[in-house]
Amino acid sequence: MKKTILFLIILIIGVYVSLSFLAKNDDYAIEKILWGLNNEIIDLAKDPKAVPPDQFDSVIERCRKVIAEYPDSKIILKPYLDVARLYTLKEDYATSRIEYARAIDNFEENHEVVAGIMSSIGRTYEMEENWKSANEVYQRIIKDYSGTRVGLNMPLYIAYHYRQLNDYTHTVESFQAAINHYRSLINKHPDTLLAFRSYNNLARTYLDQMRWEDGLKVYGEILTVYAVPKKIPAQRAQNIIKTMNTISAAKLKNFNIVTEIFNQIMIENPDHEMTKYLNILVQSLGELEKKAAEAASKKK
Repeated sequence: MKKTILFLIILIIGVYVSLSFLAKNDDYAIEKILWGLNNEIIDLAKDPKAVPPDQFDSVIERCRKVIAEYPDSKIILKPYLDVARLYTLKEDYATSRIEYARAIDNFEENHEVVAGIMSSIGRTYEMEENWKSANEVYQRIIKDYSGTRVGLNMPLYIAYHYRQLNDYTHTVESFQAAINHYRSLINKHPDTLLAFRSYNNLARTYLDQMRWEDGLKVYGEILTVYAVPKKIPAQRAQNIIKTMNTISAAKLKNFNIVTEIFNQIMIENPDHEMTKYLNILVQSLGELEKKAAEAASKKK
């Protein structure tokens, strides 16, 4: 429960700060009211079991009043979510889900918002130790809102859940489902931001399983698909290359895979500006391996 309370406090503060940036001058009145309510909610969240029910009810009613009086405000989402979270703090999870559903009804065109709210609904089921219902919500997010940040990360969230439980079978199955999902998104949405993010999550999925070589190959794909045609900034491409080198040195203890990937990129793109950089890098990696081999032979 302490983790739940801490999570809700962070969430309450984060949403308030984020939405405050969207507020214009004509939203000053509601922003001032929400600031006061936000501070009250944070206090309630510190020890909800010690809070009298009527104190919760008072804050909830004032949140509802804000919703009624400022329905067109840019930051009106905040009190909708606050009401739902207050019921979560009261451990009235069923009512909390009803309030989250009400928020979805009012913001259904914003898929990022809807996916985030649905993930909160899923967590209320988890708080009830009802993983079956939570997973059903999460699977719907993956299916219907895969293009959102929440939807994109949800397959990994599920895999992490099973890994935390030391459920080996479901962990492996979930990671494989994540791999299949990201590959599907890449194939369905080529040359898009969603595909780029899917590539990165695909690499994470392999690395989280310590499948270092597979992860490196995905990074190689990212370089080929995005860096060569200059669809990403040069600095980002260099960061990917640094990550690949770090994994090779720290985890594989050799540079065979990255050297092969870099050589292939150079062969396919001899006139590309990145080729000169990769050529120098490959030579440097070769020297490092040579020195490492010499040092190892001397120890023998």
